[in-house]
Amino acid sequence: EDLVRAALGQHQGLPRAEALHPAGGMQFAVAGLAQHDFVAIVAVRRRGGAGREGLAPQRDLAQAVGLAGPGGMGHAGDRRGFGSGLRDHSLQQFIAFAETAKHGSFAAAARELGGAPSTLAKVVSRLESALAVKLFHRTTRQVTLTPDGERLFQRRQRVLAEVEDLQAEAAGTRAELSGPLRVDLPVIYGRRWVMPLLADLVRHHPRLELDIRLGDAWVDLVRDRIDLAVRIGQLQDSTLVGRRIDRQELVLVASPGYLAERGTPRRIDDLDKHAAVRFRLPTSGRNRPWQFRQQGVAVERDPPVAVRLNDGSGLVEAARLGLGLCQLPDNMVIDELAAGELVEVLPSCRPELMPISVVVPSGRLLPARVRAAIDALLPLRQRRG
Repeated sequence: EDLVRAALGQHQGLPRAEALHPAGGMQFAVAGLAQHDFVAIVAVRRRGGAGREGLAPQRDLAQAVGLAGPGGMGHAGDRRGFGSGLRDHSLQQFIAFAETAKHGSFAAAARELGGAPSTLAKVVSRLESALAVKLFHRTTRQVTLTPDGERLFQRRQRVLAEVEDLQAEAAGTRAELSGPLRVDLPVIYGRRWVMPLLADLVRHHPRLELDIRLGDAWVDLVRDRIDLAVRIGQLQDSTLVGRRIDRQELVLVASPGYLAERGTPRRIDDLDKHAAVRFRLPTSGRNRPWQFRQQGVAVERDPPVAVRLNDGSGLVEAARLGLGLCQLPDNMVIDELAAGELVEVLPSCRPELMPISVVVPSGRLLPARVRAAIDALLPLRQRRG
């Protein structure tokens, strides 16, 4: 992390030098870190304040540090070679390592960086030799991280993301947001409330490449290359930093037909006599407990299962079809309650509001496009007044 801060001029304790080559228009930010992880030289071409079009960010970065060139990795014009003038475990090798870990194969990583798989494999092998650890399990079809590789990947992702942001700043591309924006969203909340705001962001910044993943399972943001995610509930993961943007309530609902046939529960203890439509948690496969408040005290119930589903839309439909009582986020059943297709049961026993947060990996300098996406979601804080 100190490497990038030094190059940005934010760390006064490390050496920093900048020079602008008048003929080639090449700006060099040199940061040396004695007794630190590595020494890196980042070179970024400036073209009249505009970024390079047609180059993937990692390939552009790889060219900047000499891992790849216009002719691919290790081309004849690259006189420095791999690691020349740098420590054995240089930024070049960490980029090669990170891209291989992301894509799960040398071939896919080489396509991203613009070079040959065999060259990339050699660069990674040199890093393993320099660190004296095995970073990947290799098969003929894929490579997977070892435990040591997993730890290294988690740490280096923060550094490489900051270097990419430094590259964008030096290229003068901050004014116009561009590049991939990978977002993980809960299915119904994301589709109904978040996607319209992200659509407005893309309309204002058409060079953004929006990659939305809808799912109710919590994913590893670093491993799955997610820039930001929206999470519902209390944050338990210490590797994430969150900002609250909204709240949701859990409501117990049933169809009018079901209540006419089975009766309406008047107390929490009455629930054991009813059919329950339950949500199967994607991580554990267990049924999510129903949560209530009774006389100011939080209580949970685990009623007998009549129907179990792993999809929010399916839960709503099962309740609407009269298959049983179901506890759901209020934002999922707004229309059904308004239309009378569902009726709330035990409204006085609603549990406490659940926070909804936008989260990013901790310890990372956020690219401008990610900061802009977070700002675009802040109006959700006003949704409930």
